[in-house]
Amino acid sequence: MKFRGKVDNGETIIQLGSLAAVVARLCKKVVLRLTAEKLYLIQPSTSSSDGILWCEIVVSSFFSEYFFEGIKPDDYPNEEIILEMPTDDFHRALKIDRPDKTIPTTLKLKLSREDFSAGQKRAHETTVGGSKQPVIVIQLNLKQASTGKILTLTRDLKVEILARRFWKEYLEPTMPEFDISLFLPQLSKIKSVADKMKHINKYIIVRAYKDGRFQLRTKGSTIKTTVNFPKCDRPEWQNTDENPFSTQKEGPEEAMARVPVKRLIDFTSGDQLKPTRCILNILDSQLIHCFLLLGVDVNLQFLIPNVQNI
Repeated sequence: MKFRGKVDNGETIIQLGSLAAVVARLCKKVVLRLTAEKLYLIQPSTSSSDGILWCEIVVSSFFSEYFFEGIKPDDYPNEEIILEMPTDDFHRALKIDRPDKTIPTTLKLKLSREDFSAGQKRAHETTVGGSKQPVIVIQLNLKQASTGKILTLTRDLKVEILARRFWKEYLEPTMPEFDISLFLPQLSKIKSVADKMKHINKYIIVRAYKDGRFQLRTKGSTIKTTVNFPKCDRPEWQNTDENPFSTQKEGPEEAMARVPVKRLIDFTSGDQLKPTRCILNILDSQLIHCFLLLGVDVNLQFLIPNVQNI
């Protein structure tokens, strides 16, 4: 398996770092699925009880150079590489501490192996007797705004190669037909409301109506709070192969789900990505599907299952 890529646009590098920060808020580990045309960030199936993350990036929109040589299992149509890594490490490896003083110019990524044997100097090669740890070598060039000097940071992100018997768990899932779909108001407004409601109850009721109303509601032992957003537009989906999840069925005039308020707040951290549109899909009493469109070539989806009120 071989992979290397290069990003030479500063704004794209910053966007990738912001995306890593949001992913780190939503899950502790992430699966990196590499294909010839797309890069996916997926929450591991072993840690998705309170939410499921799915993010996809069109390679040509991020990388100026991209070389990929994967493995093609017998029942797979194309070659792939699937890795797992801690999201905190992924975030730190791409984090730019002072983007106002150091401007990113180039980002290079390469899948390699390192020897981490005790007492040995690390080397980007397979060493006999070494542990041969798979890593993604990340090289980031930063230009100092004051002097114009170029700084080069090299970080090694430890990864685990996922066993091929688990690869099918990370194919794109088939989404159900949702009861209600709405364009969300600004995520900063939702965060502001949810931050106040979390002090009343750790769960929040998310409700949407076909006439465009969107509602957040919670209650405690002595107080009940409801906030309404009355005029949200409704997306008009076209059922195509490119939009397998974007369908809305004929059904009730409203739909709701009771979800952990913390997970909703975590999702609103996606506001830093400056999404072009935010869409909420609800399957009544089963789940909410939060969908961020980041231009035409990047999207982030987060599913939060309904929690029954016992």
